[in-house]
Amino acid sequence: MRDDAWWKRWSGVPGWFNEAEGKTLYRLIYDLPTPAMIVEIGCFRGKSTIAMLQACADSSNDRHKLVISIDPFDGGDGASSGLADERERAKLVKQFRDNVKSFNLDPWLSRLDVETSDEWFAQRDARGTSEYAAFFIDGLHSIVDQDMKRAWPL
Repeated sequence: MRDDAWWKRWSGVPGWFNEAEGKTLYRLIYDLPTPAMIVEIGCFRGKSTIAMLQACADSSNDRHKLVISIDPFDGGDGASSGLADERERAKLVKQFRDNVKSFNLDPWLSRLDVETSDEWFAQRDARGTSEYAAFFIDGLHSIVDQDMKRAWPL
């Protein structure tokens, strides 16, 4: 587990997770067996991403655990309409990447060239791949149930 200084620094990353939630997410990812691919839908500025990436780094420094992070970076943060223009979108992507980079965790991040969970699920289905150790779904809240059903079809 990370020390208090790390968690204090992590608390400075914009987002809605508190320290207890971050530690719980960290522990869940840390305890996954390797190899492990974790899919995150919705990452905002990277707060939850960083907790998961740090767990990957701490439990598998040979990169046998990776996080795939999916987000349209359209400003859909719950307070806006989610209609950011390209300049604003580029700014949001840069903030996310800078936050991850500031913790030196980019080797454990796999950003696919997809902007929405719909695109990612379509690619997953086309590949016939369903070997993922965990899904962390905190995207657009109006479609979380849809993402959950697609992640774990009955």
